[in-house]
Parts: sequence; structure tokens; C-alpha cells
Amino acid sequence: MSPLSLIGLLGLISAIIQIKYPELILKLRPLGVRSVEAVKLGGYLGLVISPLIILFDILY
Repeated sequence: MSPLSLIGLLGLISAIIQIKYPELILKLRPLGVRSVEAVKLGGYLGLVISPLIILFDILY
């Protein structure tokens, strides 16, 4: 596996954790994040972008 695939895989795992357990992420007190909805939105964004990174790495 190349480093780009590993980054995509870690991003995918992080996005799933953000969607499933947003309260856990808020306990870490990330800067600028103040609501559960914001954490879930970031998870959905990561869920879209991470497979694209993996796909890009596989195709090129």
C-alpha cells in the first residue's frame, strides 16, 4: 500500500468515528467545533473525500 492509500484509509476510519460517535470527538475539544452537527458534517465530508483519495491512488 502506498502512503496515499494509507492516508485515505485513515481518513475513512476517522470519518466513520466522527459520524458514529460525535460526542467522543467533542470531548477532545477541537478548535472551532461547537456542536454535534458540525462534527457529523465533517464526518460526511471525510466519508466522501477519503474514498476519492484511495481511488485516485489506485488509478494513478
